Amino acid sequence: MTAATEAKLCREAEICYATLGLVTDYDVWHETEEPVSVELVLQNMAFNIGNAKAVLKKALAALGAEAGRGCGCGSA
Repeated sequence: MTAATEAKLCREAEICYATLGLVTDYDVWHETEEPVSVELVLQNMAFNIGNAKAVLKKALAALGAEAGRGCGCGSA
């Protein structure tokens, strides 16, 4: 799965866009991992929700309320 389509559409619409990908399981490609269970996915998803919130809090704090729009997305 990629975000190529979304990124292209956001660029066309002159909207800032970023992705945050958090893994829920490795069983598809990692041969030494056990088969995935619903419980494992839900556990990892709950853990990732905490990670996503922490990343967003830090990113927003780093940007600051007065950061303005210093990127070129609005005039792509």
